[in-house]
Amino acid sequence: KLCLSKSRHAQAHMPPRTTEEPSAPRERLQPRPRRVRFISLRFDMIVCLTAQMPPSTIAIASLSMSLSLVAACSETPACTEGKGSGSSTTHVLDFGAGTLTIANEALVFPLARDKPTQALTQSELGDLVVAYTRVGCWIDDPGSWIGDHPARDVPAVHLTRITIDQVTDGITTDALSASKATCFTYRSCDGTWHPLASPTSITGNADASNATFDVDLAGANAVALFLTTWTNIKRITYDID
Repeated sequence: KLCLSKSRHAQAHMPPRTTEEPSAPRERLQPRPRRVRFISLRFDMIVCLTAQMPPSTIAIASLSMSLSLVAACSETPACTEGKGSGSSTTHVLDFGAGTLTIANEALVFPLARDKPTQALTQSELGDLVVAYTRVGCWIDDPGSWIGDHPARDVPAVHLTRITIDQVTDGITTDALSASKATCFTYRSCDGTWHPLASPTSITGNADASNATFDVDLAGANAVALFLTTWTNIKRITYDID
């Protein structure tokens, strides 16, 4: 009876029931990605700005944007090939009364127009880079061996001849054999090192000899010479026009 009395008392004090259906639960809104909002804002700003521009200004802005995109997407600078001028000049890397002793090394140097003659020594090598490679003319990928020993960048030229003079001191390889074991590669203006080439002519004897490479290469800007294991370099010359 006590429970029933309490129940009736509670019902008597309850608010009347409504006939309205309960409202549907609200859909949970997902936050917008900030990037979309930012892009949308930028687009609205561009539309607003261009709407106030005369057609000529819009055309100039579009052209400027297109050129900027082309420049940004370009990964390599333009490669300008050196063309023959018709006036050949000879450039010399000269060790004078001394020599450069080679032991498991290759020689790398730029084809620079600005230095017709460089007087070098074993300790003062100028533009000449002595690269410790421990390889010779048997390799077929010279660029991978030269990669850590780059020559300085110079404008491309038209290369017509390379000559290297070698001598023996009685301990190193005899000069004639050293010349026969010499080969040449060049770097074109796009940064590519090309396959090795053998001398076109060799002169001299066991004491002193030179190897010559007669070429016709437009767009070259550096050279590498791969050598025998032990030799002495007296002079290097290159002809460009």
